[in-house]
Amino acid sequence: MKTLKEVEREHVTNMVEELGGDKKAIAQALGISLKTLYNKLDKFGISIKKVHKFEVTTREDPTQE
Repeated sequence: MKTLKEVEREHVTNMVEELGGDKKAIAQALGISLKTLYNKLDKFGISIKKVHKFEVTTREDPTQE
């Protein structure tokens, strides 16, 4: 069984992938502020890099850093 933290991280990652890395759209879809989204991205070790396409990278366990 997954923890709440794991489920939340997975949901945020899925939204990033689904919405193409558009942080404003992701925050709106999640029903949170942009600042809260940035905090969650940092908390879960999710990095969004945009060039022509977006790339999502995550750290294995961001609490260990």
